[in-house]
Amino acid sequence: MPELMDRYETGYLSTVITCDDSSYAWTHSGGTDRPRPLTTPSRLLFLAAERAAHDEVRFVTPTSEVRADGGTALTYRTPGARSLASMFLSKENPADAAGLLSCVARCLARFHTPLPDSARARTPGGIDRVMSWLVDGQGPKAAAAWHTVAGQGLGTPRWNTLRHWCELFARPKGRFVVHGAMGTGMIAPDTGNILRAAVLCGTEEAASLPEFDIGWMLGELYENEHLNGHDPAYVDELRQAFLSSYDRPVDLPTVRIATALRVLIHSHDFAAYMGWSRLMPSYVPLLAELVDSEGACAVTAPVSR
Repeated sequence: MPELMDRYETGYLSTVITCDDSSYAWTHSGGTDRPRPLTTPSRLLFLAAERAAHDEVRFVTPTSEVRADGGTALTYRTPGARSLASMFLSKENPADAAGLLSCVARCLARFHTPLPDSARARTPGGIDRVMSWLVDGQGPKAAAAWHTVAGQGLGTPRWNTLRHWCELFARPKGRFVVHGAMGTGMIAPDTGNILRAAVLCGTEEAASLPEFDIGWMLGELYENEHLNGHDPAYVDELRQAFLSSYDRPVDLPTVRIATALRVLIHSHDFAAYMGWSRLMPSYVPLLAELVDSEGACAVTAPVSR
C-alpha cells in the first residue's frame, strides 16, 4: 500500500504525495472553490512535453482519473516527494538550484511550440481569475477584501494598467503551448540529486505567449526576495540562470509585464483560496513598483548568448 508522504490543500487545488517502490506519485484534484475544473491535458501538450526533455530534467504528463464526484484527478510520477518551492520556503537554498533552473529553462524553450489556428483557445487560468476579479471584486474567502485594499492602495490608473496587461495574454497575437503555472512548486527534484527533476505539466495547460511562463517564474523569485526574505544575491543567481538559459528569442518588455501579473495572480489566489494573511498589505507597494516600472524592477536583462 502506498505510503502517504504529504498532503496540502487550498480552495484551488488539492495535492496528495505518496511513495510506492521508491517512486513518488503526485495527485492533483480540484479544490472546493476552483473556478475552472481540472481536465485531461490535450494531445498537443503531451507532444510538447516529449520535446522538452533535456539532460536529467523531464516535463512529465499525468494519467487522469474521473472521481466518484465527477471531478478529474491528475497523477504524476516523480523522482522526489518535495518540490523546489518547499525547499525555498524552508530557507534551504540548495547550492545547485541555479543549475536546475538553468536546465528547466532550456526544457521550457523546447516545450513552447506554436499552436495551429485550429487549436482550441485556452486563456491561462491565472489571467482568467484576475481579469474577472479586477472588474467585480468577487470571489471566495478574502477575495473581496483584497480587492478593496489593493484597489485603494494602487489607484485607478494602475488598476486599469493591470487590466490592459491581462488582455495581452488573454488575446495574444500568436499562441503557443504554455505551461500556465511555471513555478518552483511544479518542480520535483530527485531526493538524492537536485539536478535530476520532473516538471509537472498539464494542470494549468493554456494557449498564450511563451513570455507568460517565463514571467511566472521570475515573479515568484521576486516575491521570494521581497516577501519571504531570501538573500537577494541568491535570488539574482537563480533569476540570471533561468532567464539566460531560455535559448529562444523573447520579448523582454512582455516578460516584465508577465512578471508583474504573476505577483498579482499570486496575491489574488492567496486571498481567494487560502484567506487573509498579515502579509497581504505588503503586496500593495510591491505591485505599485512593478506597475510603475512595467516589471523592470523584477527582471534583469539576460546575459549575451
